[in-house]
Amino acid sequence: MLVRYAKNATLNAQLNIRKYKLRSPNEEMHSIGKSVTSAKNAGTSNTYDNLREDMYMTYRSTCSGQHPRLANVHVSIERIGPFTSHGGHSTIVGHVDDFAGLSGQIRDKTVYVVGKFWSPVNADGSIVGYPPIHIHHAHVYPYDYDEMQTKIGNQYVRDMFHHHVLVQSHGDSECKFEEGGTSCLLEQLPDDQGYRIVKSRGLNGDFELNDVRPVNSPELNFFVDIAILWTTRKKIETTFLQMGAPIIGNAWMTYHFPLDPHTNFIYYNFTNKMLGSGELSNYILHTHMSLLDSVYIFKGPLVYSAIENFRKKRKKKIPYIFECHGENITDAKKEILSLAAGSLNAELICEATKPSVQLQCSDSLNIGCAYIDKRVDFNCRSPARFEANETLVVLAFNRVRNTSTVPLTRHSSPQRLAVMSPWGYGYSGEQHTILRADFVSDKARQGKMGPSAGDGEKDLSSGNYAPPSLFLYKPWPTAADDMMTLNPHLNLREEMLRNCELDISFKADSLFWEKL
Repeated sequence: MLVRYAKNATLNAQLNIRKYKLRSPNEEMHSIGKSVTSAKNAGTSNTYDNLREDMYMTYRSTCSGQHPRLANVHVSIERIGPFTSHGGHSTIVGHVDDFAGLSGQIRDKTVYVVGKFWSPVNADGSIVGYPPIHIHHAHVYPYDYDEMQTKIGNQYVRDMFHHHVLVQSHGDSECKFEEGGTSCLLEQLPDDQGYRIVKSRGLNGDFELNDVRPVNSPELNFFVDIAILWTTRKKIETTFLQMGAPIIGNAWMTYHFPLDPHTNFIYYNFTNKMLGSGELSNYILHTHMSLLDSVYIFKGPLVYSAIENFRKKRKKKIPYIFECHGENITDAKKEILSLAAGSLNAELICEATKPSVQLQCSDSLNIGCAYIDKRVDFNCRSPARFEANETLVVLAFNRVRNTSTVPLTRHSSPQRLAVMSPWGYGYSGEQHTILRADFVSDKARQGKMGPSAGDGEKDLSSGNYAPPSLFLYKPWPTAADDMMTLNPHLNLREEMLRNCELDISFKADSLFWEKL
């Protein structure tokens, strides 16, 4: 099994990073020792001081059986652990090859995934929520990298990343208590639908977890449970469709803006050239709620160009920071939304008008009270028609707030910044605006989808393209790209200064860990 290296931390913060080597299922555990490292980020003056990486061995165990209610549905579960942490935003990373040893059961078959679950748990299987464990990211892929390149890639999907996530969990995956809480970590399709996987060599995954309790908290031992519900019975072919921008950024689909109080907006689009006409449902928005103002999803032929006109008139880049140019989000958002909604045949299909956070207090966890990210309150048309060659436009407004509301600004602790904004160097925050939804084509709904050839290009040509998952990367609009986001070796602070016409607070040198 592979050892995944931890992300380097920044800002001279003392962080403990545990790397776990995962043995084959049910294989005996033994120690492989520890290592302590530090590194320097090439091209900048920032050092990753006091970065500690401990390497451990841990167990993998699996079980599988028939679903108690769903006929002909198998439930395969893998448990990884135990993991041990002591708070201080310590980070645990891991990589899983051949989840639950499924390769032996699905290598020569077409199967349909009908449900999925990923969460930290206690030994008794009860869910360990956030807090104390923040899921920075958890991904499971339907194929290994080479297979994704072949079976999902085609003339429209030729990027080098192939981040076609089938199972995902993040810090904003839990619902608010009154909306289900941790039960939202289990996602299940309608009984007649399934994500089609063709002769996979095994499901693979990776994860990164953070213990958000104060440093030197009591020892916490926990596990990770991953569950897949699957069947060999034919289902309506469903694609877990995902899209984000920019193409990569300094991390997966991240863009940067100042961590001083301000507001900004970004936008990108996706045109349906591969999947045919059909319907979207079960929407998920992945974003950092502490930096969110609102998000709107439009469709329509001229929505994108209407929003572009707002930026082109100002000849600026995005993220467009309103305060840098003497504007405010209230008036600007009203103008931008009016331009989008007023364009030809425009339709608003989703909106999140405020961030989804919940105040949680816990004396037992010794974290006091904090605003915690929850699954976004997404008001959507479900299902919504999405025709062939129709365009979706994702429009996001962001707001950096005072620390008394949501603690992710330049005045946050170095530990928090190092974990939540590792490439920001104390000046900029990292934001995602990733849209996910299930897509079912009319052809699949009518039972006319033919078998997959196990080749994305051939399936596209034959009209049988229905990959289990599809992640699409979009660049920023032409001449609007923010080089601060796209070039990891730029001095982020200097780039922000150059692109801000007015004197806002990030020009001050006030951070105690700052090295000039």
